[in-house]
Amino acid sequence: MRTIVTGLTCCAWLMAAEPKTSLPPLGWHWDETRGALLRIEGLPGSLKGEEAELPPADQRWASATLLVERRGDLYVRHDLLTGESGPVEAPAGSAFVFSTDGRRFHAYPANEAAPFVTNDGTVREQAQFPHRLARESGNRILAIEGQELIALEDRVERQRWALPVAEGVRDFAPAGEQLLLLTNNGDLYQWAPGEAEAILLATSVGAMAPLATPGFFVTQSTAGVHLLYPASAGQKSYLLRSAKEAK
Repeated sequence: MRTIVTGLTCCAWLMAAEPKTSLPPLGWHWDETRGALLRIEGLPGSLKGEEAELPPADQRWASATLLVERRGDLYVRHDLLTGESGPVEAPAGSAFVFSTDGRRFHAYPANEAAPFVTNDGTVREQAQFPHRLARESGNRILAIEGQELIALEDRVERQRWALPVAEGVRDFAPAGEQLLLLTNNGDLYQWAPGEAEAILLATSVGAMAPLATPGFFVTQSTAGVHLLYPASAGQKSYLLRSAKEAK
């Protein structure tokens, strides 16, 4: 199903649209390849996707719960949980970075290094927090530096672990007591320090993002769009849409 949404009414449509099943939606995912929001409905075993096609925008930034758009010199924020939309005051040429939980964001000059935003909204500039990859997990910040995972508390290093993959990590996400590691080769692993890693997807994964419902993730790869539930004791990956269907 493809629905055309105009103006600032997109989130009103998102919240008003009734799920086609009695199962709850897991959240919305911004699908870069289709230029549309994909609503993930139901739970594993009963999956459906519905798209909201947004009006043209010059650029978009998305988290699991927020979408920020640039239309000329105007920036607009859409809250995918509450349905609220409104303008964002930001200088021209801004880019946006989100907190790990996706509920906070910060505008910064697009030609500068992105700062780190904590879940309470604190902004730590690159000079204060130089780690390229960092995520908040509980009362810790986890960062990747070279081939090591670092646990930081109050910006003080507490512990280091060697990463289990040799090809390098370009993205990662906390998933309960474990981590999802997306390697430079496009393989996705599930891993906890001190334990053996387990591969979840080996299909040239290009992007990984959490959904609004904790514990669920969406990936886009050469195989298509997958829903992941790493905590499952059984099946952990579900194909939502094949790459052939996406064309």
